[in-house]
Amino acid sequence: LAMTIDTVWKGAGLISTDMAKRNLNLYQVKDGVKRLATEHPSYWLMRHKPSRRQRAFDYRQQLTLHKLLYGASYAFNVLDGRGRVVQSLPL
Repeated sequence: LAMTIDTVWKGAGLISTDMAKRNLNLYQVKDGVKRLATEHPSYWLMRHKPSRRQRAFDYRQQLTLHKLLYGASYAFNVLDGRGRVVQSLPL
C-alpha cells in the first residue's frame, strides 16, 4: 500500500537525494589510528565513478532509495584478474 502513495515516493526521493549529496569518505584503522583511506583500491571508485554507467551521486542515491523503499540495497562487485574491485553495480 505504501508503495502506491506519491508522498512516500517523494519523501524517499528527497532523502536519497540529500544523502547522495554528502561526501563519502572511506576510513582505515591502522595501529589504532583512524585515517582517510585514499590509497584503498575502492576509494576512487566510491568517491567518483563506481561503474561505467553511473556517477557516484547516482549510485549512492539509488542504493539509498532501495534501502528506504524495500528495506535493503545490494551491489555486485566486478573484479579484475587480480581480485580488485573495478566496478560496483547496484542490483
